[in-house]
Amino acid sequence: LGNLLYGGEPSLVIGERMCWRVPVILAYPDTGPVGQAGALDVDVETGEVLVTPEQLTEIANYAHYLAQRTSPATK
Repeated sequence: LGNLLYGGEPSLVIGERMCWRVPVILAYPDTGPVGQAGALDVDVETGEVLVTPEQLTEIANYAHYLAQRTSPATK
């Protein structure tokens, strides 16, 4: 699924640490976006991606769920 995921339009999150929240979108090349699999935060000042291994697993699991629900043929 890695090549079927891309970053959507980020939004600015202001808190203890300012960051951009970037949605992770699952899309098929021929039919376009299927849905949002999760989001990643990126530190505004350093560009560091603020993500844990658990968050990456959750994103991957939900992307697989979305892919199973919607195949390119049914979209």
